[in-house]
Amino acid sequence: MGVTPAALRLYGKRDQTRSDHLGLVAKYLERQTAPAGSQAMKELEQFLLDGAMEHDSPTLLFNLAREYLMAAKVIRPGVLILAKMVGTARKAAADLTSQLVGHLLTAEVRADLERMLAMDAGLGMTRLEWLVSPARDASATSFRTAIDKLTWLRDRRPPDGCVGAAERTAPVPGAGRAARPTRGWSGVRSVISRSCWRSSPRPRSTSSMRTSTWWCRRCRPRTYRPRPRR
Repeated sequence: MGVTPAALRLYGKRDQTRSDHLGLVAKYLERQTAPAGSQAMKELEQFLLDGAMEHDSPTLLFNLAREYLMAAKVIRPGVLILAKMVGTARKAAADLTSQLVGHLLTAEVRADLERMLAMDAGLGMTRLEWLVSPARDASATSFRTAIDKLTWLRDRRPPDGCVGAAERTAPVPGAGRAARPTRGWSGVRSVISRSCWRSSPRPRSTSSMRTSTWWCRRCRPRTYRPRPRR
């Protein structure tokens, strides 16, 4: 700073020192403030609401808000103010979700949801706990359990007007026929094959596509065209 340390003893004792210097630093860094009711705060509230519709973690929303303010070159408000904004956004997201799915919660659906909270003797836990429990390892048992969960969810009859019900009979673009729900291992293999094609590297030439089978290592060993001996 080009000043002696003794001169810093009086720093901060002058009136408006912090606010004046904060404005100068913000102007130098091309940052703008966000007072209450400003357009920047309204945009931040909308950003938090959109984020709360996708994520429920308050810590994640807080970090997303920080990154948003940094990208927008806006000085972050106080921590308590930002925490209150996160809480308000989560509550607004919960209310909006209730309004969007309210017409789907018929008496039958409510009864099914209540049964998911009851203890299942065969599972030794509630159906909801069984559905949300993640796989602990990459064993065959965990794989079968994941398939059982998908099968159970697929067999649940969606309510009338649900998007999932329309997707079951919606025509596939370019296929010329209605999409049928895949069952058993055929559906699993189709999902795995699509993921393998996306994750596997491209072959060296287009002609090798005709004789090479490109699967990821989790599914099966890769087979390559034999190279000619030189």
